[in-house]
Amino acid sequence: MPIGGTEARVSVNLLSKDLDEGLALLTGCLKGAAFQADRLQLEADRQVQDMKQRNDATADLEAREWGFLTNGEGHWSNRYPTEASVRSITREDLAATRARYLGPKNFVLAVVGDFDRAAMVRKLNAAFANWPSPGVNPGPPQPPAAPAQPGWYVVDKDVNQTRVTFGLPALDRYDPDFPAAQVMNYVLGGGSFTSRIVNRIRSDEGLAYSVGSRLEGGAYFPGTWRTAFQTKARSTAFAISIGLEEVARIRDSLVTAGEMETARNSFVEGFPARFPTLQAVAGALAAEELTGRYQRDPRYFDEFTKRITAVTAAAVQRVARRRLDPAKMTFLMVGSAKEM
Repeated sequence: MPIGGTEARVSVNLLSKDLDEGLALLTGCLKGAAFQADRLQLEADRQVQDMKQRNDATADLEAREWGFLTNGEGHWSNRYPTEASVRSITREDLAATRARYLGPKNFVLAVVGDFDRAAMVRKLNAAFANWPSPGVNPGPPQPPAAPAQPGWYVVDKDVNQTRVTFGLPALDRYDPDFPAAQVMNYVLGGGSFTSRIVNRIRSDEGLAYSVGSRLEGGAYFPGTWRTAFQTKARSTAFAISIGLEEVARIRDSLVTAGEMETARNSFVEGFPARFPTLQAVAGALAAEELTGRYQRDPRYFDEFTKRITAVTAAAVQRVARRRLDPAKMTFLMVGSAKEM
């Protein structure tokens, strides 16, 4: 049962003959978890042990500081536990949270398999009907209260490699320019060895093994566009300068016809791979319902390839000029300040 900042998911796979027993066990666990004291203690101990190591790995430092810089220290996504906060949680706290939020009223349920639909609906109604629904729907996750903090930031750590991330808030997934932004990101750094930043920093200069850019299409509020890589400390400034050269180039000139064709083909040909199984289809449709995209954009899947193929080089340049302003970017480096 993975639980994140925006959703929780529960899944069960079982044989058709075990459906009744499986549903009973599933709903029984959700409704009647005992939250035993020894289990609670074990989880608290595990989290406290993890806390002692969360400043050891540069990847953990980078992820945490990037979240602070882009969403603000007060945002819900940046609330990190302390030993005191973890130790203070009681069984009663867990039971109260479950009673407040967990129930069919707040569920999106997807079922896939070999069954009769009418019979399955009856079984699901029977399994979930006698469950007092909570009165509170948490609503959509809230956006950051303040804009991201542009500028240059260093976390000084005595390591040989520098972890570099630079970027800025981008678009939410409903923005009309989002398909063009996806193509733009692919050409810049999201297309692996076909992309510009990867070729320049990794292939041409040999400054990094893993490098690329990522566009996060926010489901509830704008995500970020960012480039990330690791390089030797003494190469940090040079590698960043190359990345910024490519940002300037995609803002100042049209991408080539070959780059456009490669990007479009990658999205279109890769689209079916997002649904390799019936379970993946059901999960995707459930996510559309949960996050509200089906209500706002019911033809998203039907029109995905059409929207991508309609993107032009001029649209890519337009969205690059609109969003990729280096003066508004946040630069984060985790490594030896003296060396870099």
